[in-house]
Amino acid sequence: VCNPVSPDPALRGAVYPEFKKFIDLTAAFGGTLICGPLYQALGYFTGARPSEQEWQWADLHEGLNSTLNIVWNELKYKCKVVKEYGDIPPVPCLPSQLNQVFLNLLVNAAQAMGEARGRITIRTGRKRERVWVEIEDNGCGISKEAQANLFKPFYTTKPRGTGLGLMIALKMVMLMKGNMEVKSVKNKGTRVTFFIPGERTENAQS
Repeated sequence: VCNPVSPDPALRGAVYPEFKKFIDLTAAFGGTLICGPLYQALGYFTGARPSEQEWQWADLHEGLNSTLNIVWNELKYKCKVVKEYGDIPPVPCLPSQLNQVFLNLLVNAAQAMGEARGRITIRTGRKRERVWVEIEDNGCGISKEAQANLFKPFYTTKPRGTGLGLMIALKMVMLMKGNMEVKSVKNKGTRVTFFIPGERTENAQS
């Protein structure tokens, strides 16, 4: 169940028209996929913190696989999914938040595909004290000009895009004391990589 958020009156006029557009897109992916991100995004804009859950040690591969099952109907007609999983240990994280990151990145990759069937490659690995997840597509890519605005709310280059997927994903990764990188070449594809600590830090506990 999603808890409603009461926005600051100063934000209501600017934010609500865009969220009306967001709600109108639910038919594209199904209401259950949109409900969570919608309220999370509302929280970021109104200053409300996303709903908390206990930190847990989680297997990222299990999270990726379960998220793939959720979005499979969106992916199966557009692309082939290739898994290149590395040897990574369970990590301390907020599992449902992390699965939302996976979902947003996978849906973005699927939407980047053209008429020809494409490919999404999912890689994982470990670098020193951090683990990383990489989702790469061979879709339309992003221009250099657009890349400068990728994490701005409501900025989108897609006709039916909301401009919230990457912004929400970045916020969730940062909540887990991680960071995100995007590399893209127009007409060739995009690679999104995020890193999170392999061990829980004192800052992450606060």
